[in-house]
Amino acid sequence: MAGYFNITLDTTGPSGVSVKINGDAVRTTSTAVTLDITCSDSDTTGYQMKIWGDIGDTALSESDASWEAFANSKNVTLSDGQGDTLTVYVKVRDDLYNTSATASDTIILYTETPTVTVVSGPTPVRITTVAGHDDATALEKVVILAKSVSTATFTADKEISDIRVMVVSGINALNADASNVLIPSTLSKIYTGTSDDPTVLTGSDGMTVSNLAIASGTEVHVAIAGDDLKTASSGDGVKLVKIFVREKDANWSI
Repeated sequence: MAGYFNITLDTTGPSGVSVKINGDAVRTTSTAVTLDITCSDSDTTGYQMKIWGDIGDTALSESDASWEAFANSKNVTLSDGQGDTLTVYVKVRDDLYNTSATASDTIILYTETPTVTVVSGPTPVRITTVAGHDDATALEKVVILAKSVSTATFTADKEISDIRVMVVSGINALNADASNVLIPSTLSKIYTGTSDDPTVLTGSDGMTVSNLAIASGTEVHVAIAGDDLKTASSGDGVKLVKIFVREKDANWSI
């Protein structure tokens, strides 16, 4: 029989540990979020994790957090802080209690912002510009020249005080992003009612209007003319249009 044996010394903590809140989203409108937690070790049997940060009624410190079984997904409730940037931290330890470096992710919480829902449209989804009809309003074109105007209807879950309709560079664009372009209101309009009997809200400064008092759930319509869309974003192709609303306490939708 041999008079020797092997012992493996392992003092290395788990590697490749990362955490993403809601799939690495920039912002959230709910305190309930999902953490995606990864570790690049091939075998995580017996591993544990510790989660802390802006979680729960009060921020949780590392020393107050408890170790729990490692999982790739964890639902947590963030601390409530309107407009705050919240941070969640994660550490992972292996079955020998070797501990990883700290991983973290941040997200901005907007719990009081209005939510805009497009309930119909845009109709049609492809439009053109039609010469020789500059004397027609966008509302007239909805009926007469549907090929040059697209109409969509939206609602908001809070009372609306301001509306802006803009061409944006991405679905996560915010109201004040510098890359946003306000669509002109030469022919385009924001209105309530119907195209046959509209209450036009749009001013002369583009598809934006302020000092409103539109009740939550009210259907509001946007009629976007091809001429104005081309001015906001030249060239053919798909244009990403986003509707922003502000409620009475000055919080903009996201």
